[in-house]
Amino acid sequence: MAFAVVEREPYYSGFILCDTESGETITRYESDVSRFVPLIAADGLYVAFEDQIMAVDAETGAVSYAASAGGRVETFGKNEDTFILCESSGPYRFAGANMRAYQSGYACHFADISENYALTGSYDAKTVRILKRMDHSEETLSTYDPSYSFSEAKINPATDRAAFYAYTGLRLCDLRGNIVAEVGFPDPLAVKDTRYDEQSGNVAVLYEDRLRLYSGLDGALLLEKQGKPGGKSVFCAPFGVSVLEADGAVTLYDLASARPAAEASADPGADCALPLGGGLLTVENGRAFFDGSEIGAGELIGADKIGGDVFAFAVSDGANGAVFTAEKGVVDKRFDFAVVGPAEAYFTDGRVFISPMHGDAAAYSLDGAFVRAFDENGFLAETEKLGAYIAADYVSSSSERYTLLLDSASLETAAYLPGFLGKTDDGTPVLDSGGSLRAVKLRDIRELTDLARERLGDRMLTPDEKRKFNAG
Repeated sequence: MAFAVVEREPYYSGFILCDTESGETITRYESDVSRFVPLIAADGLYVAFEDQIMAVDAETGAVSYAASAGGRVETFGKNEDTFILCESSGPYRFAGANMRAYQSGYACHFADISENYALTGSYDAKTVRILKRMDHSEETLSTYDPSYSFSEAKINPATDRAAFYAYTGLRLCDLRGNIVAEVGFPDPLAVKDTRYDEQSGNVAVLYEDRLRLYSGLDGALLLEKQGKPGGKSVFCAPFGVSVLEADGAVTLYDLASARPAAEASADPGADCALPLGGGLLTVENGRAFFDGSEIGAGELIGADKIGGDVFAFAVSDGANGAVFTAEKGVVDKRFDFAVVGPAEAYFTDGRVFISPMHGDAAAYSLDGAFVRAFDENGFLAETEKLGAYIAADYVSSSSERYTLLLDSASLETAAYLPGFLGKTDDGTPVLDSGGSLRAVKLRDIRELTDLARERLGDRMLTPDEKRKFNAG
C-alpha cells in the first residue's frame, strides 16, 4: 500500500510505502518544503516531487527517474508510454514517446490519459479539458532525438538544416533527422544571448564583450571577435552584430556572410556602438549619442532597419525610454515611454514592442500611439513578420517557448502556436511536436467555417452547442 500525507502547520509531507500483510513500512520519504503526489498506473507505482516524476519499486521502495516537468507538478497521469504532467503554475505537458508542452490559464488538479485521449480538470475553473491524440504524419517535415536538451530551435528548408541550441552548445541536423554537427560553446555561463540568422542558418553566440559565429551548414566557427573588455561592447540587431574594440574601432558584421557590413570609429570612452542610419550611435556612461551629439539618457535596448535607409532604435535608463529614427545621418526622436527595469525593444511591421524583463510588454505605433499591452505570464523575446500576421515569441515563467500570432492591424491575438520554429519556403509555420517538426497550415475564418460545414453536413448546432462554442 502506498499513500501520501500532508500537514499544513507546520508544513509536512510524507510518502509511505507499506507491506499490508506484515504491516511493516518498506520506505518513507519526508519533506517540509513540498508535497509528494503518488500515482498507481497500469505498469507500476510513481511519485511526483517538485518537478520530477520517479518510478517506485513496490518491493524495495527504491526510486528511479521517469520524467520531468518545467515546474512543480500539481497532478499527473500515465498510459503505456506517455505521462501527462500538470504544473502548479498552469502549463501541462506530455512526456514520454512524444514530448509537448501547452499553456493553460488555470492550474489543473486532476488528470488522466488513455491511449488516444487525455483529460485535465480544475477545481478553481470548474472545467474539464478533453484532449485527443492526433496523427500529424502528413505534416511532418523531419524528426529528431527528443532526449537532446535545447532551449531554442529553428528550421531552414533552404539549407536543409534544423538547428537546436542553448547557451551550452549547438546541434545541427538535416531535415531527415541525421546529425550533421554538434558543437559546445566555450564559457557557457558567460553567454548573454544567441541569435539565429534566417537567411543562412548561422548561429551567433553573444557575450558582453565577445562574438562567436557558427556555420548553419556544418557548425564550423566562422568568426570570433573580441570587443572592448569589461563592458557591453557587443550589440546584436537583426541587420548585424556590432563589435566595439578597445581602440574605438567599430565593425558591424553581417551574420549571413560573416563579413564586415560597415565600419566606423568611436570615442575610446564609449561602452557600446552601432552604425546605423548613416551615422554612429554610441553609449557612454549611461548617455546615448548620435554622431557625437547627446540624444538622451539610457542604454541601447533595440534597433532595426524599418524600410529603405531608415533605421529605428530605442534607449532606456530602466525608468524612462525613447524611440528614435535615423536616416542619412539625421536622427529624429519619435516618442517617450515609461518602463520598469531592464527591457528590450523590437521593431516589426511599423510597430514598436517594448518588453521589460519583469512586467507586461507593450506595443506602440512609430508615432507613439499606444496599441495594446500583453498580459502574459512570460517574457516577450522576439517579434517577426509571418505572412499577414506578427509572430510574438514568448518564454514563459516555466521556461517554455510559445508564440502569439497577432493580427497586423489590431495586434489582437489570432492564434496560439506552441513550439513555433520558423517557416517553410512558402511561409507555412513550422512547429516543434516533441521529436518531430511539423508544417502547419494557418486557416482563416472562412476556411474554418467551410471546414465546420463539411464536418457537420446538414446538421445544425443545437442551442447548447451554440452557447458552448459562442456561435451565432
